[in-house]
Amino acid sequence: MAPKETKRCAVTGQHALRERMIKSEAEGSTRYMLPGKESRSVLSSKAMAPDEVFVCPWLGDRLLPQERDVCRITGLHVSPRALNRAGELAALRQVLDAPSQAEDAPDVLSWLERSNFFLLLKPMWARAIWSPNKKLRAIVTRAERWILATTIGLVVGTAPNGALNVVGGVRL
Repeated sequence: MAPKETKRCAVTGQHALRERMIKSEAEGSTRYMLPGKESRSVLSSKAMAPDEVFVCPWLGDRLLPQERDVCRITGLHVSPRALNRAGELAALRQVLDAPSQAEDAPDVLSWLERSNFFLLLKPMWARAIWSPNKKLRAIVTRAERWILATTIGLVVGTAPNGALNVVGGVRL
């Protein structure tokens, strides 16, 4: 076979005729894969190499990088399916608007108290909604001291060692 007629599979390294391969549709990609070796976007079913996949941290959706969107209040890159019409992470907006409908998050409250997150203010409560993939939580927390008070919305993840870390947030 002439070299111009073949392409190298980005996954296996094998060579095959170009017309028998699948071209990645990731923006700017020039990669080809053997059929069955590609990943597909859950939004568009378009093909990409497995290492080109964007995985939504909230839903776990596998997308082309150019299909992701940004939560306008946290800056978190997510699947458009995770956003409401206003471009906000829907679960965070839900917990901010109706904290009583979320579950108590005593571990987050304890972490906020230990970390001095609010400086002089004392965290009073924390309520949360888990992401569908159970990797993140949308949190709303209230901190007060005397006449000072603040409400903060956070997106919090758990590291492999069990430590909590803020992935995105907004002060209201």
